[in-house]
Amino acid sequence: MATKLVMDFKDANSDTVRISYNYADPEVETSNIKALVNGIIANGSFFTKPPVSASAAKLVTTTETTIDLSD
Repeated sequence: MATKLVMDFKDANSDTVRISYNYADPEVETSNIKALVNGIIANGSFFTKPPVSASAAKLVTTTETTIDLSD
């Protein structure tokens, strides 16, 4: 099972900018995600399309099921 942190931002033109991190801690506290989002906005000048506001954040967990293909 793998967890990814996906964050959506808006740039100055109101276009969506999506940033994601693989292997996120599935038990991360909301306050830590909010701090990360605010830090990305505050230091966004190094992005091609700097994010100016946050619109969403979510943890996406992927599960894997092995299928028996033998006859």
